[in-house]
Amino acid sequence: MWQIYGAFTSGCTPFDPTAPPREKRPLKLNGTEAKVYPIETEDGVELYLTRYQGGSKGPVMLVHGMGVSSKIFSLDTVDTNLVEFLFAEGYDVWLLEWRASIMLPSANEKTTIDLCAEYDVPAGVKKILAVTNQKNIQILAHCAGAAITCASILAGKLHGKVRNLIISQSGFINVPTRLNWFKAHLKLPQILYGIGVEGLTAYTDSEQNWMGKILDQFFEGTADVTTAFDQHCDNHVCHRITFLYGLLYEHCNFNSATHETLHEMFGYGDAKLLKHFALCFAKEHLVNDEGKDTYLPDFKKGLKSQEYKDKIAFMDIPIQFCSGEKNKAFDQASTARALQRVAEAHPGQNYERFVVPDYGHIDCIMGKNAATDVFPYFLRFLDKYAEG
Repeated sequence: MWQIYGAFTSGCTPFDPTAPPREKRPLKLNGTEAKVYPIETEDGVELYLTRYQGGSKGPVMLVHGMGVSSKIFSLDTVDTNLVEFLFAEGYDVWLLEWRASIMLPSANEKTTIDLCAEYDVPAGVKKILAVTNQKNIQILAHCAGAAITCASILAGKLHGKVRNLIISQSGFINVPTRLNWFKAHLKLPQILYGIGVEGLTAYTDSEQNWMGKILDQFFEGTADVTTAFDQHCDNHVCHRITFLYGLLYEHCNFNSATHETLHEMFGYGDAKLLKHFALCFAKEHLVNDEGKDTYLPDFKKGLKSQEYKDKIAFMDIPIQFCSGEKNKAFDQASTARALQRVAEAHPGQNYERFVVPDYGHIDCIMGKNAATDVFPYFLRFLDKYAEG
């Protein structure tokens, strides 16, 4: 009735939670079953790792972004996801569900980049090293996952434990696009947190109450105003994603199955963590929860500062940076400036960067053709340092 007589009209058909579960295809793992390893951080948060052992190369740990889970690496709506791709290449693949994962109860708790860097990433690495009896691992981290991984490295928590690192879209340099710059300087996350809004969710369905339906219409209008016409759609979850983070993908890079199941991939985002990222956007690099330069002290002085040199020294590992050409969440300058920073500090180290034409942000991971357009770049860099 709301769709007919409500204050706003919309052609959207929301997800029906009472509908029978959709049939999912089994992952292409040659009969190998995934193994789950529960872990507990030093501050008492329960996380878990999922292992897909395709061979002895690696191990490689994949770290998801905010408001999602490791499902972005193992979605069944594309022909070949990243887990299947690396598994087929003989990699021992581990997926870390850190505390902001929508698969965990902790996703509903207040957190910061600092806490995740201090406890979650080190706990995941420690468990993998213990199980595999390796001295170090490879890491591929996306978006917020790359930020907490870089923060953990710069804090000295992973020294000697990371063989090489792939940073997707953003890491320790966080240059926002125009819309996210505006939201950061408007202090929208701080305002929401200050008035008691503890978080926002990208999930919505047909059972929403009247307030939820109003918000759906508002998010749809916002998405239409802030995106190009060819990015408009009739998916309420998609509209919420765009409001929260900016346009995360070029629609042409998603097949209909992925776009129609966004409610399975995206969920709750903690306002305190959003507030922390807004601080990083405002400074355009990693800062702590109070906005201080603890990860890279004297950032503006750079190599003229001994404190800065001591911290950037932890990034003296092979790193590959990846940006989508049409990323509407993080400007390409995020990875370009990060590359410049580490290269000037360690001119003899192997640093690489590539930009994916006609791709946005998360479609570099979840895109229907990412297995041919993006993953081979990851593979070549991982293979240079693979063991086994």
